[in-house]
Amino acid sequence: MATHRIARLGLGRTFQLVRVLDGMDCEENVRAGLAFHPARLARGEMQEAALRLLERVGLKGYERRSATELTYIDRKRLELARVLALKPRLLLLDEWLAGLNPSELLIGITLIRSLKDQGMSILMVEHVMDAIRRFAIGAW
Repeated sequence: MATHRIARLGLGRTFQLVRVLDGMDCEENVRAGLAFHPARLARGEMQEAALRLLERVGLKGYERRSATELTYIDRKRLELARVLALKPRLLLLDEWLAGLNPSELLIGITLIRSLKDQGMSILMVEHVMDAIRRFAIGAW
């Protein structure tokens, strides 16, 4: 099935190897995701939504920063913001926590937990067993 059709069905996913649009800044990356938003958004609405999503993932103030300038965790967060722009009913995370240092891992776990706490359904493929245990038992 075509990617845009999958997105319209309410499935959003991240990739094990981060896929951001390096030729664009952070806001433009999220706006690319908003192009597939279930509701058609006007230009001003797209900008507001992009800024809200960047803030949601911890990238407030990064709007004009090029994706190529981001750290690894920030690239992951940017990819997540772009996927959240689709308003997915089910979020598929493929090794989203892989390659993070301990402090970044805590940031990632907290972010994913907050999505779950807001009612998002999440399916994770993950090999960072400490993170899986934390999700399974709710330990922080």
